[in-house]
Amino acid sequence: DGIFWDISNVYGVNKIEYYVDNSMNYSMGASSPTSFNNGSLEFMQNTTNLDFKTNFDKLDLAVGAEYRMEDYKIESGDLASYKDGGSQGFPGYSDLSAVDADRSSYAFYIDATYNFSEDFSLEGAGRFEDYSDSGQTTNIKLATAYKVIEEVLLRASASTGFRAPSLAQSNYSNVATFGGVTSGTF
Repeated sequence: DGIFWDISNVYGVNKIEYYVDNSMNYSMGASSPTSFNNGSLEFMQNTTNLDFKTNFDKLDLAVGAEYRMEDYKIESGDLASYKDGGSQGFPGYSDLSAVDADRSSYAFYIDATYNFSEDFSLEGAGRFEDYSDSGQTTNIKLATAYKVIEEVLLRASASTGFRAPSLAQSNYSNVATFGGVTSGTF
């Protein structure tokens, strides 16, 4: 009946495992291993969307909903990889840096485009999102497009916007010790 719908689910995991070979932890002297497991970083995201689209003469209308789950982990490395300065070249992630953070969010959105002609359109969109760790946000966007000639389209848009920081941005840390001085990245 002129209403198109789409349901989708996207799942992905990225994991980086750090190893150092042919190195040593100088604080351990001759008993130092020469290969180290320095820890890992892992990110998982699972996103489900349900979208509906229809048009009324010159008006294109789309609405939808989204649910997203995310998980971010820093796993510590072997003790020798970070103890008293750690492995040379790249000290491992310590127990102080280890983290397992997760969050979920849901969103509702609407998008309407009015086509005045084949060459000129005006678009408005809104999105409400609720993050389990950083609250709610409502954002709007306005855009216009004008086709000067077949090969040239001029487009302008303006929007408000808040995007919660990624779990890696808000949860990454690494502590390292050099010559008895501890420094960290948080």
